Amino acid sequence: MAVGVEAEQVIGTARELVLRDRAHEAAIALDRFLSQVPQHRRVRRILTGLRKRFLLVDEENPLFDTTGMHYLEFCSDYNQIRFYSLILAQVLPADLRADRLMEQQISEIVKNAIKHGNRGNILKKIRVWYECGDKVRYVVEDEGGGMYNLDEWNAFNRQRRKALLENDMEKMFSLLAYKSDRSEDNDGGNSLFAGLEFWDEGMLYNARRNKIVVVKYRNA
Repeated sequence: MAVGVEAEQVIGTARELVLRDRAHEAAIALDRFLSQVPQHRRVRRILTGLRKRFLLVDEENPLFDTTGMHYLEFCSDYNQIRFYSLILAQVLPADLRADRLMEQQISEIVKNAIKHGNRGNILKKIRVWYECGDKVRYVVEDEGGGMYNLDEWNAFNRQRRKALLENDMEKMFSLLAYKSDRSEDNDGGNSLFAGLEFWDEGMLYNARRNKIVVVKYRNA
């Protein structure tokens, strides 16, 4: 089968899956095609767009491979989040260490693992693998039960983006903050909105949803 025809079929399948609220499967289908035809720009663009809109479960993604990566682990002390984040930021190349937004996004991932994953249980650990070369990649795992409301959050973000595209400001104002049944008063889910936009491959989760991988390409 010609590459162009196969690409159109994969794109069509992905669109159908997204419409049926199966974005995870759509991303996996696109990613599988790109593993065979990595230079296909249109499929890459569509996959990137998908990862910028949804929190995706894609455990078999090569980005989860921690072989050869540096490793650190921290206890779940909420008062030490800032300190842990500084440690992880200090391993960055000089041109990225000065990027305050990068440090903020690292802090949000650490905070989510400690606060929402391990529920602040100081006896539980978060594990962090990292590499800093042509790309900066962090893999963060907690010991919690996983992001149980991931699909609910995706549905909320879909409504939010739709309201924005339609310039429905009344609807948009009603969707400024996401609250789950476990959210505290100061939780709004806004760190996830920002994280999807910041990280070049979005935010990918393992099947248990207690492990996340994020990437920033230095030449992006």
